[in-house]
Amino acid sequence: MASGPPAGGIGELLGAFTSPDNGVRRRAEEAWEDMKMRLPDQVLEQVCAVLGQADGGEGGEGLRAMAAVLLRTLFDIRSDVWFRVQQQTQAGVKATLLDRLTKEPVAHIRRKLTHAIGQLAGISSATGEWPELMALTVALCDAAQQSPEMKVVGLDLVNILAEFCPGMMSPHQDGLLQMFGASLEDPTIGVRVAALKAACSFLQDSLSGPSAAVAPSLVPRIMSVVEATVNAGDESAAGDVLEALNVIAANQPLLLLGESGDQTLEMVSTAMLTLAGSPALETSTRELSLEVFTGLCECAPSVLRERGATVVNVAVPLTINMLAQPPQDFDDEEELGSWLSMSGGNGRGDEDADAEGGELSMIAASALSRMAVALGGKAVLSSAMPVCSELLGDATNWRRRKAGLLTLLLIGELLPTLVESLGGPNANMPRLEAAAAGALITFCNPERLSAEWLYAATPGRLGGEAVGLAMLRSLSGLVTGSSSVVVREEALTAVGCAAREILSATASPPPGGGGTTTSTAAPQDTDLLRGKAMEAIALMGQAVGLEVFREDAHQVIRLLLNEQGMVARDPANPQSTYTLQSLARMAGVLVEEFLPYLSEAVKPLLVALSINAEIKHSNAPDAALAKDELEAEGLTAMAVDLRGVGRQVFGVNTSLMQAKESACKTLYQYTEDLGEGFAPHAAETLAVVIPNLGPRNAIGVQVISSAIVPKLVALAEGRAAEAVAAGAGAKEVQEAQQQKPSVIRLSDERLLKTVTGLRNVAAASIGRTRAALAAAAAAAAAAGGGLGGQGGMTGAIDAAELRELEDGEEELLVSVVDATGWMIKGRKEAFLPAFEAVMRPLVLQLLDPAAPAAVPPSHRSFGLCMAIDVLEHCGEGGRNSVFQAPLLPALLQGARGDDPAAASTRQACAYGLGVAAELGGQDFDAHSAEALGLLLALVRKDPGGDNDDDDGWGEGAVRDNAVSAAFRVLIHRPGPVFAAFPPAVVGSLLDSLPITVDVAEGQVCHRRVVDLAFARHELFFGGGGDGTFHAAAVVPKLVTAIAGMMEYQSRGAGGDGYGSQEELWERQLVDRETREKAEEVVAVVKTAFAGGFQRAWEGLGEAGRRALQTPTSSVCSRAEES
Repeated sequence: MASGPPAGGIGELLGAFTSPDNGVRRRAEEAWEDMKMRLPDQVLEQVCAVLGQADGGEGGEGLRAMAAVLLRTLFDIRSDVWFRVQQQTQAGVKATLLDRLTKEPVAHIRRKLTHAIGQLAGISSATGEWPELMALTVALCDAAQQSPEMKVVGLDLVNILAEFCPGMMSPHQDGLLQMFGASLEDPTIGVRVAALKAACSFLQDSLSGPSAAVAPSLVPRIMSVVEATVNAGDESAAGDVLEALNVIAANQPLLLLGESGDQTLEMVSTAMLTLAGSPALETSTRELSLEVFTGLCECAPSVLRERGATVVNVAVPLTINMLAQPPQDFDDEEELGSWLSMSGGNGRGDEDADAEGGELSMIAASALSRMAVALGGKAVLSSAMPVCSELLGDATNWRRRKAGLLTLLLIGELLPTLVESLGGPNANMPRLEAAAAGALITFCNPERLSAEWLYAATPGRLGGEAVGLAMLRSLSGLVTGSSSVVVREEALTAVGCAAREILSATASPPPGGGGTTTSTAAPQDTDLLRGKAMEAIALMGQAVGLEVFREDAHQVIRLLLNEQGMVARDPANPQSTYTLQSLARMAGVLVEEFLPYLSEAVKPLLVALSINAEIKHSNAPDAALAKDELEAEGLTAMAVDLRGVGRQVFGVNTSLMQAKESACKTLYQYTEDLGEGFAPHAAETLAVVIPNLGPRNAIGVQVISSAIVPKLVALAEGRAAEAVAAGAGAKEVQEAQQQKPSVIRLSDERLLKTVTGLRNVAAASIGRTRAALAAAAAAAAAAGGGLGGQGGMTGAIDAAELRELEDGEEELLVSVVDATGWMIKGRKEAFLPAFEAVMRPLVLQLLDPAAPAAVPPSHRSFGLCMAIDVLEHCGEGGRNSVFQAPLLPALLQGARGDDPAAASTRQACAYGLGVAAELGGQDFDAHSAEALGLLLALVRKDPGGDNDDDDGWGEGAVRDNAVSAAFRVLIHRPGPVFAAFPPAVVGSLLDSLPITVDVAEGQVCHRRVVDLAFARHELFFGGGGDGTFHAAAVVPKLVTAIAGMMEYQSRGAGGDGYGSQEELWERQLVDRETREKAEEVVAVVKTAFAGGFQRAWEGLGEAGRRALQTPTSSVCSRAEES
């Protein structure tokens, strides 16, 4: 390991990273990437050598800090540098890091080194692999032997190791809890803060045994540290401890709530609310304190409802009073009057001051809404309503009236009082008038009130026609008379929303109107105002309906199209967004009469859908460099601390993301309202929408796009009616079913009608193919040759045409099978009557053993899949309906076949035999040995081809399903099977793992194997007298198989990180829970079967060893965002 000064090149490179010159920094990054690729050992040695460089003032300190930062990038979960260096280099790096950690004189560099050590432990940790690290950590935390500075280093190590490799810490939980208790009472405040952060990081994971009973005793000491930091005036430290406390509130809320009868809940809640209500504290400190309480409400609402009524009654008024916080301390009455009148900024007021002052109000508003969602609206309303009435009635204090109005904006109550607030004491205070108009919008959004506050919101809530018309008159006066753009915007939105409730009864527009606004406003100053005016007009049209609105509708559409043309070049312009939405609303009113305008309306919509609003992750080696890089691209940089990964920097353009999501909603509305009328534009729109499914898009864009794609596909293919019958939009239905199966609980009559429609679609497809087959066979016979046989070129052409026809019909049959499968899985036994009456006769026909050999495999697969679904999901009734006949004979017959064109049939048969073994009971015993023999034959067969090729994938999937099914046979029918097969068959199946082609079935099979291994099942570990054989012959194969399952599956050739945890685990060979369980299995085998483990280890390649060494928490870190 090099110990002298670094080569000049690396020193210059580190200095270049901090250069103010973008070009210098860019060349340094390119040189760094090249060095990492070519010279990994030298890079690590030289960077570590910089850590030992003499102090040398600020220059030396800067180089050491940059070296520590670069080590963090080298040990990042996405980097492979560590795995490409020699073991000697690895050992030297570990020793250097521990040495420099205790000798580094600068605190912030010590923290960076601690983080780098944690990341290195995370990517290379199997328990015991770095014993020196744990020994040093224990020594540094020894209160009797170390200085306060070194105690902080030790506690920081505990903090970071608990994050990156919790498995290393869990065996020491008793000693750690004891150490936390002592350190939380240390006389040095810095040590106490470090102990609190370490304790909170460690306590995120569940405790077991006696430790679980000890942990609650830490809470009073934790709260004393919070109090000490605030009393010392150190709000930076207070922020750190409150952030740590928020972690516990989110992950272990019961720890802060205590048991029934003790004072923990009251102690924690009172302390947090006291801090939140302290105006002397910084806004960030108050926000974090309120967040702790709000987080407890969300994570343990039942406890708060049962035992926390008192603190909730304190929290709600306190939060409402926070809404009254002024934006700043005004120096004089003139400055205050300017803020209230919103006289600056083209009628918008001083936006910077408003943003600064509105921060606390926004925090309080969010907290109040979240409390209501978590605890139920009634729990909050009972405390809020008396306070609101009092605040709104205070004519002498505008701050109190403002707090009342902002509360009503959230909860939508006290309408008569609110209408009066549009004038009266607020008449000369535009900021309060805008708040009143905004609160009225809430009244006209019953869906939101119902969702957030859990009570019905009906038109009757408007209090009768007199109140409603008075409200419209007041709002119209604000639209035309207010000098404030913000007031006019809010009033226009309120007018449009109220139209749904009022104009549907009166069928006449309000006095005044938005037309004046749209025709006279200056576009450069009032884009948002003009956009809201458009929306108000469209909402009125929706409210009164086509017959009343038709006379003005076409003029309004032309106005909207003209306005759209003015702003189409900037999709993020708010006027563009509102105009797109308003046109979609008009399409919903006019329907067919809107179609002549559709082409003109769609063009700017496609532009908006094509916006590049993806989230970008920066790979720059330092957060400051990443921020500069992203902001140079016009993105807002966001630093996010991801547990197990560290700080990552992402770039977003919020306005573009919102504009794109709005465009997706607009498109969805068009497809809903216009149906087949949108078909001419479906294909070009589909090409734009599909990329929006990517994980780097905002989640709202992904969700809405996934709902749109099936509709566009159906329209683009010109088969809308057929697609509806076959389950158009079924993807979102299936996803909804997984969350809440009742969403597809159809009535029996509707179900029967749907299934009959599906059967008719399938029968028509089968009929078309069979007719073509018959015609081709007759022609071949007349020519004296068979299809694809001796019939020459004509036979080959006919066969090719038939295959093309069959492929097209197979796609349709797959859609029918999928749609039927979703209904079977949702309805289960309730589906059987419809199956027996409609589908079973067709299934019997398709699975008839005497059926002609010329029946296409797709038809047989269709029948097999449906019968297997019935057996698997419809209980005993399903078993009686299909198992003995026609399913079991068809499964055995299909598994014997070797027709290359029938891979899908063999795949279905392989899977079905596994289901039959598990659910067929004793009726399967007589066939179990034959079934296992057929499955093993499929496993041994070389699939041939490339998995990327359709044929290669098909045969690979056959093999994968055969492996999975064979394990099910061994598990559920062991008696008959082992009477015919030797125990070595288990090892041969383990040799076939992992499953890598049919990843979905692979995850199921791998979970099954790991669960059995976790339970020490005799299949793998033997029972009775044959344990020696299993230890020698089966256990090494089990370890090798598990290593293969655990290998990380990259996103693609580029190896980029995943956009979400869901995407990451969807692509892995095991799910997260299974991988964590597999780690425990490996740890047990390593101890109990050391020889077998060693044999497996020696036979593993680099990837397999790395898989066993990489903890699941590190794999989770590969997702770029949570």
